[in-house]
Amino acid sequence: VKERSFYTYAAKKNKKWGLITTDSDTIVPFHYDFLENSFYGNMIAKNKGKWGIINQLDSAIVPFIYDSIFMEHGTFLLKGKKWALLPDGFKYKNAQHQFDEIAFNNGRGDDLARIGNKWYFFGEGKIKETDIGYDGFHFDKDSGPFVCVKKGDLFGIYNSSREKWESEFVY
Repeated sequence: VKERSFYTYAAKKNKKWGLITTDSDTIVPFHYDFLENSFYGNMIAKNKGKWGIINQLDSAIVPFIYDSIFMEHGTFLLKGKKWALLPDGFKYKNAQHQFDEIAFNNGRGDDLARIGNKWYFFGEGKIKETDIGYDGFHFDKDSGPFVCVKKGDLFGIYNSSREKWESEFVY
């Protein structure tokens, strides 16, 4: 019995994508319009113009009903004009499409989502419970891990962990 390679890669063959091992054994058949490399055994895939997420057994764990999917500090699903953030990694439970826009702070945390005219910090699949909503924000990419948030005409500055205000609405 031949041992299967631990490493897998998305590959394209005859204009379709599948998943192979480093030994070129096919794990997921070549029938997808697009397939991203594995994230903890799950892959973003495109089939018939819609996006979903499959596992290495070629089973859909997020159905192929989405206009876009990407992973950055969580798994985000776009359906129509609304975004959802999947809680608990890849456990799909009828995601709530509540975000009008999302913004990431380049891997520094402090990610925000807009609902209507207000911006909120989010994490772990939901808006942070203590968040009050802000009128705007600015990521300062040059001066370190801070985010400026706007409330009315004033700005406040959070540190990267949001554990404390560096300056609370005085500017």
